[in-house]
Amino acid sequence: MKPIHKALILGDAMIPSKLFAPAFERCLSEFVETAVVGEWEPDWDKLQYRRLEVEKNGPEIESVPQEVAEAADAEVLLGLFVPVSATVLESMPDLRVVGVCRAGLENVNLAEARNIARAHLSIKNGDWRKEFSNSSWIPELKEKTVGIVGLGHIGQLVARKLSGFQVKLS
Repeated sequence: MKPIHKALILGDAMIPSKLFAPAFERCLSEFVETAVVGEWEPDWDKLQYRRLEVEKNGPEIESVPQEVAEAADAEVLLGLFVPVSATVLESMPDLRVVGVCRAGLENVNLAEARNIARAHLSIKNGDWRKEFSNSSWIPELKEKTVGIVGLGHIGQLVARKLSGFQVKLS
């Protein structure tokens, strides 16, 4: 695995950076040279409003957080509710991993990351494209090792869903 030079860790009112940073230090710091830590939305009431708006309307309704603009060369973006829109993905050209510490991914534009709209347009135009400019960054699960932390009810459900992807569970 290529070394990761910079990670951006953005806390919020639910999981502030003062809790993210020590967890990152314990679990991931040996893989990352530099970690930039910040807050996306520290106000509880504002977070609840913004979170619900993003879940209803998608991450595109939010502007690029200032913290993202200041750490645009990061290769890893970690957070809870921070919106990861197409604009955020485009503004971070070295981004390889987006990690969210929540059950849903409504705040991450997966269609952008997986080229869903581009592939759809290509098919509508009669082409069958397999490669896009970000294809080398899209991880395929086949023959990969997937770590599941905890095998409670949710962990077991995740393991069951992964069973069809030819992965090694760890």
